[in-house]
This record gives sequence, structure tokens and C-alpha cells, in this order.
Amino acid sequence: FYEPLRLYSAGDRLTRARVWMGDREDVSLGLAEDLNVTIPRRQYDRLKARTEIRPQLQAPLGKGKKVGDVIIELDGEEVARRPLVAG
Repeated sequence: FYEPLRLYSAGDRLTRARVWMGDREDVSLGLAEDLNVTIPRRQYDRLKARTEIRPQLQAPLGKGKKVGDVIIELDGEEVARRPLVAG
């Protein structure tokens, strides 16, 4: 059996990143859309989330601009990948 899960909602701040040449030192990063996955039941604790962010983000960074990815893995296998965007 499988269960659907909402891991993150659109607009949730997932992390922050340094921005070069801007009026602020860093920017909030999140998702433009909800991130839902369907996994085998009772496997939630085995999920791992990681981010891949472009190195040296440079201003101007408009809201919603893709700066990397959020990757969700279950036992080392990728189950979802979504764009990570500036907030």
C-alpha cells in the first residue's frame, strides 16, 4: 500500500543562500508549487531532502527565479525533484 504526502507547501522557506552584489546578504529559497510524493506506507522516516543550489548567486534575483533544486530521496533513490526558487 502507498500513501500520498505533502512534504512542503508553495511559499514555505526551505533554506537561505548568500547573494553577491545585492542590497541584502542573503535570500530565502523555497518552492513555487506544493511538493507531494506517494511512497510505500510507513516509510516517511526514511525520506531525506537535500538542496542543490547554484554557486555564487548574483543580484538581481527576482522572486520566483530558479536557483537550484530540492531533491527528495527514499533509501538513496530519488523520488521527487522540484525547482528551488528565490522568495
